[in-house]
Parts: sequence; structure tokens; C-alpha cells
Amino acid sequence: MRLGAGFRKPVPTLLLEHRSRKSGKNFVAPLLYITDRNNVIVVASALGQAENPQWYRNLPPNPDTHIQIGSDRRPVRAVVTSSDERARLWPRPVDAYADFDSCQSWTERGIPVIILRPR
Repeated sequence: MRLGAGFRKPVPTLLLEHRSRKSGKNFVAPLLYITDRNNVIVVASALGQAENPQWYRNLPPNPDTHIQIGSDRRPVRAVVTSSDERARLWPRPVDAYADFDSCQSWTERGIPVIILRPR
């Protein structure tokens, strides 16, 4: 399977601001997302690499951040899902982007699902 071939429908992207847990420097990561009620859901796939992406590692020490969708910049709190919540949500991003299932098959780590809640 070719990565990127798994788009089943238009997949929206956002910009996630995150602060480095080491340097305190601010960064921005473009990510695919889906919505769940008032929340925004992102997946830390890192294309199935063995390690979680840096943006994901920066969120637990600095969960209050901002996202930008189009021209709309919103304050959010990042919450890593529990295993039960991840199991409930996982089919939704896979439905939007089938390659997430491929990424999961390429790594032994459980790919984190993050809820970005409005604050």
C-alpha cells in the first residue's frame, strides 16, 4: 500500500502550536484532524515510526495550547485518551484516513489519539 493513498474523503488539516518540553521554544505542526462533538481529534501516528512524534511528547507538560483551522485560532487543552476512549475513537480517524491502520501495523507502540478540548 502506498502511503497517502488512503484518503477516503477530503481530510481537513489544522495547525497545532506546541511548546518544547526542553527548550520552551514554540513550534507548529500541521496535522490531519476529525471532530467529535465540540472536540477536535488528532492522531500521533508519526507514519508508524517506533517513537511518538515530538509534538506529541511536548503536549503532556504543556497541555494548554492553540490550534488554527483556516483563519480560526482556538485555545484548547490537549488530553491523551485512555485505552477505552482510544478504542471508541480509533475507527473514526481510520475512516477518514485509511493509512492510520497501516501506520499502526508498522509499529509496536499504540498510536496515541489526542482530544483537543475547547477551553
